[in-house]
Amino acid sequence: MAMAEHTCSIKPRQMIATSEAAKNLSKQIERVNKGEEVFILKNNAVKAVLLSLDEYERLCYLADIAERLEIAKIAEERKSVDRSKDVDLEDFLAEHGL
Repeated sequence: MAMAEHTCSIKPRQMIATSEAAKNLSKQIERVNKGEEVFILKNNAVKAVLLSLDEYERLCYLADIAERLEIAKIAEERKSVDRSKDVDLEDFLAEHGL
C-alpha cells in the first residue's frame, strides 16, 4: 500500500538491525509494550516498525473511522448530483439490445 510522504523523528536508540531484532525479539516486544518505538533497519535503512497489539488495534480503528468518513463524504456529494438526466436501466439495456 502506498502511503503519503511523511517525516518523523527517529532517535538512534529506537533503531535496531534486523539481526539484533531476530536475536532479541522478546526484549523488543517488551519495549513496544512499554510504549517505546522500535524501528528495524536493513542495509542502514528503516524497513519496519514494531507495534504493540494495542497500538496496532488503535491504528486499525482510526483507519476504519477514516474510511467511514470518506464514504460519508462521497454519499453527501452524491446527494447534490443532478438526477434529471438519469436513464432507467431497463430502457438503457433495451436501447443497446441487451
